[in-house]
Amino acid sequence: MMDTSKCNGGENQVFGEDGKIYMVMSRNDDFTAYITKDNTHVHVVSTQRFNDAIRKKKKYEDKKKRRAKKIQKMNEKISKIRKMIRDDKRAIISRWLSESLAELQELEVKPGSNQQADA
Repeated sequence: MMDTSKCNGGENQVFGEDGKIYMVMSRNDDFTAYITKDNTHVHVVSTQRFNDAIRKKKKYEDKKKRRAKKIQKMNEKISKIRKMIRDDKRAIISRWLSESLAELQELEVKPGSNQQADA
C-alpha cells in the first residue's frame, strides 16, 4: 500500500518544485514517488532532491511571510504619517483662519465712525 509515514511528519500533501501540490505515494531512503493532486502525473525522484525541493519551498514561503510583515509595518507607518500630515494641515488651516478672522475684525468698520469722516 502507500507509505506516507516518513513524509513531512506524516503529511502526504507536499509542494513540488513547480509550485503544484503533490500527493506522496511511496517513500524510502533512496527514492520518493509522488503524484499530482489532479492524478495526471507520477514522478519518481531521489529522496534527497525531494527534501531539497520541500526545504526550498518552505524557505520561499517564510521569506514571503517576512516580506509581507515588513510591507504591512511600512504601510502602517505611512498611514500614521499621512494622518499626522492631515492633522497638521487642519491645524495650519485653522490657525490661518483664526488669524485672518482676527485681522478682519481689526479692519472692520464700525457704523458711523470712519464712514462719516470719508464723506
